[in-house]
Amino acid sequence: MTDSSYDPLKRPQHSTAELKKLFTGDTRVLQRLKNESPQKYEEYRKQAEERGIIAPRPVWADPNYRDRFNEPPLTAEQIELRAKVPLSEVDRYYATPSAGATDTLSRLATADPEKYKLIRAAAMEYGRIPKQETPRVPEPKAPEQPQMLTLSNELCDRMGFPRGKSVTQKQFLDINAIVFDIDEKKRLAAARAARDAAVDASLATVGRIVETPEQKTAAAVELALQKHDAAVKQVA
Repeated sequence: MTDSSYDPLKRPQHSTAELKKLFTGDTRVLQRLKNESPQKYEEYRKQAEERGIIAPRPVWADPNYRDRFNEPPLTAEQIELRAKVPLSEVDRYYATPSAGATDTLSRLATADPEKYKLIRAAAMEYGRIPKQETPRVPEPKAPEQPQMLTLSNELCDRMGFPRGKSVTQKQFLDINAIVFDIDEKKRLAAARAARDAAVDASLATVGRIVETPEQKTAAAVELALQKHDAAVKQVA
């Protein structure tokens, strides 16, 4: 049995029976405890709730209940992160990723791990993904097999490959581009040489460059003017 002179303020420890008596017995004792020592009252109430003597307080009874709905101000680190990575860029990777796009999170993690970490940290900051202490970088995927393309018989002969040779897409494009460039330079050089040869032949045959129709017309007009001037002088 508990002592009739039980005083909750003088007892550092309380049994379940004492806590039950305190919270279900004389309310004046409980009120005195609450007024004279609010800290002890909260401590004993917590013990009583844990032992099932009284029901826990509803969440709205907590004086700090509204704090959870008040958005805290951004820290300097949060402002800097948001300034570096806008929400639109985060959503491009997390909210609306394009199917088949080459710029994906997995590719970014392999090609640019630092940028991947920054994007992921921003996604946690904006609430797009749950916050974690240490973001896990996905392991890089095994390299994809390169696409193979078959060279034409002409290119195979020219490169010294057996006909039907298949090469990577990059080498296929390189071979075609370089061969085309060399052939084009040869064609231009041949055309220039043919033009120069034609000019040389004209000079050797006529002794001068053949006049154009416009040049011939101008020469005839000049000759006529000279004859006219000479006739005028004779009359005078």
